[in-house]
Amino acid sequence: MAATRIVRTFGSGNQKKFTASFWIKLSRVTYTDSGSGASRQVFGQTLSNYCRFMITGSTRKIQFYESQGMDLRPSQTLSDFHGWYHIGVAVDTAQATASNRVKMYINGEQVTSFSTETYPAQNADLNFNKSGTHDIGGSSAYGVI
Repeated sequence: MAATRIVRTFGSGNQKKFTASFWIKLSRVTYTDSGSGASRQVFGQTLSNYCRFMITGSTRKIQFYESQGMDLRPSQTLSDFHGWYHIGVAVDTAQATASNRVKMYINGEQVTSFSTETYPAQNADLNFNKSGTHDIGGSSAYGVI
């Protein structure tokens, strides 16, 4: 079966407050035992690569990036090639405390340790839920998972 991604164009939704939840499974096709694979976008609003959820190349870590000043990279390395990972994120940029604006979960446990931890500004409109093209399972810039 050929690798494919889903590409859809949506209208605008709430860009300050939203949740996302998805399951992923690592593939040895994408990530070799030595971890030398390329970065892969899981999903994102891809107009000029503004906002994306990625698995970063050789580190096999999740990255939630947003051109509006957000970059969250949990310290945890994803190393189980047999099981599934559940990733959840809750965003509310109206929160006064920066670390409350984005909360990330891996397998039901809130992530509290980040190698990179930059939160969006208070009341920022993010690019998720913005009118435009959204990709699931890859992107033109980062290939197909």
